[in-house]
Amino acid sequence: MKIPGWVDSSATAVLTLQRFLFGVMFTLSGSMWFRRDDSVGYLRDALEGALEEATATFGYEAFLRGVVLEWPTLFTGLVGVGELAVGVALVTGLPPRLGAAAGVFLAVNYGLAFGGTILPPSGNFALAALMLPLCLARPYRHLVVRLPGRQSSSMG
Repeated sequence: MKIPGWVDSSATAVLTLQRFLFGVMFTLSGSMWFRRDDSVGYLRDALEGALEEATATFGYEAFLRGVVLEWPTLFTGLVGVGELAVGVALVTGLPPRLGAAAGVFLAVNYGLAFGGTILPPSGNFALAALMLPLCLARPYRHLVVRLPGRQSSSMG
């Protein structure tokens, strides 16, 4: 026996939980950049270590050496603000597609910088792949309430 709306509501619940968990993860990670005493040194050391091990991919090494390591203070702030913005967007659900797309962008860049794979311990590309459904899902569909006797409008 098929329960009407069950598949749609369970998929929405899974995506909402996934969005919330990724949001908390990005919020905690982003706040770390502002709580750390030496976040600029941390970023510089992490990138220099990745460059020494030659894990940067796709010509990303030149970008890291020529741009990011030249202005580590700027990029430390950008990473922190970016992760916080993604986290807040995913937790609150205000612009969920935009937040998820920015999260995919950050995860792919981390993967390129640190030689990420789908397998742990890096898993940056796996994170990006897991966030793709959040970019494609219709936001707020689960918030539409149909009152008896009234027609509801579609939200997307």
